[in-house]
Amino acid sequence: MNKDYDCEYSIVQKDGDINLGIIDYLNFVIYKILDGVNKDLLEKESVNKQVRMRQNFEIFAPKIAMIDIQNTKTYLSRYNDDITIENLIKNW
Repeated sequence: MNKDYDCEYSIVQKDGDINLGIIDYLNFVIYKILDGVNKDLLEKESVNKQVRMRQNFEIFAPKIAMIDIQNTKTYLSRYNDDITIENLIKNW
């Protein structure tokens, strides 16, 4: 992650470790999307990875109840249709 940002994020899971694999992968997808915002996207490989991570996020987005972005004190909720890539990047 870019060192200009002094923040961290976490995904709160339900009881037990049943969803641990999905939570870990979702952490990876969100990291790649936010990390790619600050990189030079002129490289073909970077663009392809960004497109795929965005597609993966779109698959998971309807299942995410809430994202709390602590460094901007912003909550994104699926009930308000806030959980989009654009809102994630804009509020990051």
